[in-house]
Amino acid sequence: MKRFIWPLLLLVSCAAGPHPLSEKPAPLPYAIAPGADHLVEGEQPAEIPLEANASLSGRLVREGQVVRYPLPTEEGQLSLIDCEAWGYARGTESQGQLRVLDRDSNTVASVHLAGRTLHQAMLPFLAGDRGPYQLELQATEATFRYVLVRHSSYAQNHPDQVRDLGQNSQAQGWLAGQGEPVSFKVHGRPGQRFIVHVEPTHERGREYQRRWWFRRPLAAAGLLAPTAAATQVHALRKGEKPFPKFVLGLPGQTLEQASHSQVFVVPDSGILNFWVSQQGTAEAGLFDLTVQRDLHWRQVHVHVANREDHPLPQTRVAFLLEPRMALVSTATTTSAGPCVVSIPDGAYSVVLTRGSTGDHRSMRLRSEQEELYLVW
Repeated sequence: MKRFIWPLLLLVSCAAGPHPLSEKPAPLPYAIAPGADHLVEGEQPAEIPLEANASLSGRLVREGQVVRYPLPTEEGQLSLIDCEAWGYARGTESQGQLRVLDRDSNTVASVHLAGRTLHQAMLPFLAGDRGPYQLELQATEATFRYVLVRHSSYAQNHPDQVRDLGQNSQAQGWLAGQGEPVSFKVHGRPGQRFIVHVEPTHERGREYQRRWWFRRPLAAAGLLAPTAAATQVHALRKGEKPFPKFVLGLPGQTLEQASHSQVFVVPDSGILNFWVSQQGTAEAGLFDLTVQRDLHWRQVHVHVANREDHPLPQTRVAFLLEPRMALVSTATTTSAGPCVVSIPDGAYSVVLTRGSTGDHRSMRLRSEQEELYLVW
């Protein structure tokens, strides 16, 4: 995977744009995709305007069919157009093209749609003037049903902007694709530990990420190679197109060092800087950001033994805080006694790895005491 190191220039504050907490997706409920039955030859979706923070749906019934929706737009307005499409039968493959056209029918933004049974893509569009603009959707191969959602409450991202969360614990944002990170800062006490978590706003994207991380503690603990983890996830639903996978990290970290959920320590300045980016995709997407503060951290002595109660030295112990599977602490047992970890109270998936053999085992438990006895 290509490596990225973001310079400290990204941490220069920029006053342009609204506060990140004012950014929200289009309100629910969204339009519902039409059914797959009673297809009519020559059927054409009603070409109604797609207003700001609104949704509509339709279906294309013949290959090559085109529908155009008026796109009322103000000069300088950013629109994030989310398209989700379904085929007419399980396992069917289809492709399409989503484009924004100006008054002269020139393409000013476009994204290709492709998938099997279900596919989803997001098209960012920044209006240069008042238009008029049109949103065009075409079935280039096979046919599909669709829902279009226009998100109009997000600000344009700037490479030198840092979004200030202050003392808040939640925010939302968007990314245009891999290699275009968004920087944040959050305030706290020097030495305070935060668990920062990022996940897709799109519900199906959340489901994809849960299958990637939440149900696979070995992947979350870094014990599976990225290609092996990806193969296992994709095999769950053959042919499903992956959704954007968001990760976060500190300035100077690479994408390989990033994760969907990490423990960060507030420096002496009282301001923690971090970035959000994407792995494995170049497509745009919306994300939700959560900062867990004021957790009760405690020192815990961890004993690992076999069923005969013999201590197992050189065993790596990884604590993944549920339900988001944040890797909060790792330690290795020694022949002299237990290892010591600092973890917050809560429910965990714990992964044990034998240093001599590389064997691993996972278990679930709650940690609200100062001693833990784990049996291999």
